[in-house]
Amino acid sequence: MPTEVLSGLWFGSIDDLKHPMFFDDMSINIIINLTDCDYKIQKKNVSYINLPLSSHNINSLRNMIFKLADNIHNNLKDGLNNIFIYCYNGLIFSPLIIGVYMIKYGSITKYDVPVILKSKNNDILISIDDYPNLLS
Repeated sequence: MPTEVLSGLWFGSIDDLKHPMFFDDMSINIIINLTDCDYKIQKKNVSYINLPLSSHNINSLRNMIFKLADNIHNNLKDGLNNIFIYCYNGLIFSPLIIGVYMIKYGSITKYDVPVILKSKNNDILISIDDYPNLLS
């Protein structure tokens, strides 16, 4: 089940793509795929961004991840876009990207990230110690 962290910013798993009504109901118009699968829902007016984190050493993609956080910020700041970010299980990489975004553009620290994300979805498997180069 998709989790909304901030207004218009959702994360979930690849299985959430099997429920196209969610994307209509929440007016999702940007989907960020963090897997190496290229499955797309059949919906018009949806932009896709692919950054297959699961296929690479995540720390080697640090610059790309920060650029993705910039992209998320630029698309959310006008309030016209709704973004869904997904990884395979919806518990590691997609919340991690949101954590990077929140640190970069919010007034939170890396210690706040797991607390905030777990308050939205207690199953999240993210630890600040696992990604010291990203959550700083």
